[in-house]
Amino acid sequence: MKSLFVCIISAVLLASCNLYKPGRANVPVLEGKNDGNLSVSLGRNYGVEAAYSPINHLGIIANYTNGFQNVERRNEGSPNSSIVNTYNNQQYEFGLGYYLRIDTLHYFEIYAGYGIGESGIVGTSNDLFLRTQVSLEAMHEHIFIQPTFAYEINKTTSVRFSAKLAAITFYDINNSPYYPQSKDYFFRKTFTSAQPTMTLLKKEDIFDFTWQIGFYISPEDGFYTNRWLNTSISFGININRLRKTIKSKN
Repeated sequence: MKSLFVCIISAVLLASCNLYKPGRANVPVLEGKNDGNLSVSLGRNYGVEAAYSPINHLGIIANYTNGFQNVERRNEGSPNSSIVNTYNNQQYEFGLGYYLRIDTLHYFEIYAGYGIGESGIVGTSNDLFLRTQVSLEAMHEHIFIQPTFAYEINKTTSVRFSAKLAAITFYDINNSPYYPQSKDYFFRKTFTSAQPTMTLLKKEDIFDFTWQIGFYISPEDGFYTNRWLNTSISFGININRLRKTIKSKN
């Protein structure tokens, strides 16, 4: 319980504010036909992750994430104060992949897929007696590939290392006159990114508890470039272990 409390505090404290927020890496580590899991997560984003294996070695993943609304105050107390409020940081993601248990301790999986979402920022600036509201919104889509290696520390604990590579394209951009250059800069421009993560998993009966730390790396710069560190926790149910528990009680 103490370790879980530490994970919750670190996930919240290390969740920083900004515009484009990539979703948490979904690393299900499926074990065979009809295995699957469903979990909810909390960190920089909150979200839902699901995975299912209809046949051996084939996995399907789906995610929904949404960023918390963040308020940042600048030059507070001065005549030129402003409030920056980020919003609409949400996305949907779907993927298909292959998984393989190499031996009792080592595991490999790789997923590729497509995602779509929206990001935006709105702010209020006070310039002496003039109050101005500015905004910038954009839809975005991306394709990704995500290989993962997992290692079983013991029967209830494992560590997973993954690297998510993505190409993100922005479109349908709406902006206020405050950012006149932003539409030309972002429209149909593709940003590349890498998101290496480490996930610790603890099994408790039918439940899974995870703590994930990820690093977001992009050579691109701009309003939608993510800050580099992201941590989160999740709580989920494993379908395979749930099925076995129900069967044993009948």
